[in-house]
Amino acid sequence: MTAALHPNLRNKLAKVCSRMDSKHDGERAAAALLATRILVSAGLSWRDVICNAPPATARLPKDLRSAMAAAAKANRSKAALSRRAYRHPDDERRIALFQNQLRFVREHMHLLTVAEQQDFERRCTGPLAWSARAPERQDCVYLSSLADVVRQRMEEAA
Repeated sequence: MTAALHPNLRNKLAKVCSRMDSKHDGERAAAALLATRILVSAGLSWRDVICNAPPATARLPKDLRSAMAAAAKANRSKAALSRRAYRHPDDERRIALFQNQLRFVREHMHLLTVAEQQDFERRCTGPLAWSARAPERQDCVYLSSLADVVRQRMEEAA
């Protein structure tokens, strides 16, 4: 390695790397970028870290072990929570509103441009289809804005 990683930076790197298993693409990408910046600020590269990593039999520093254990525990907690299908009391109302807006937009698809229709169809089908998972905040915001566009075009047509 060209430089040793300070314990504070090592802790920060461990915390940032624990976010790389997020289910959100953007969060994973941001974590990877931040981890790379941490290494660059210490004069290191990923090659330095990976190629000069201690052998598997070597004991990791306590602070890094505890950070890794905390990340593993958090992942187990997330998995247990998703298995129990926890729902916040507002979820039912939010899901009902989302489904009403979804039905409204589908009924008035003819008022959307071709690009808007394609984007809407892409979000309704495929691996991230709304029918396969509960809608998240960004889904609600997108659909609400699309419903507003449909309402505005309905008023213009009237």
